[in-house]
Amino acid sequence: MHLYNAIAPSFRKIVFNQSKDEVKALTVEGTCMIKECAAGYALDLSTRPRLSA
Repeated sequence: MHLYNAIAPSFRKIVFNQSKDEVKALTVEGTCMIKECAAGYALDLSTRPRLSA
């Protein structure tokens, strides 16, 4: 799974039409959703979820 949110001010304004804090909340919500989904796949020890910036 992959989550990407562009954080450039113009992208926030034009695409999301949201403030920096609103985009941050969207990112946190998406990350929580991915973590919940990934928890169901934890039995496969060859796959290790990781967060990167």
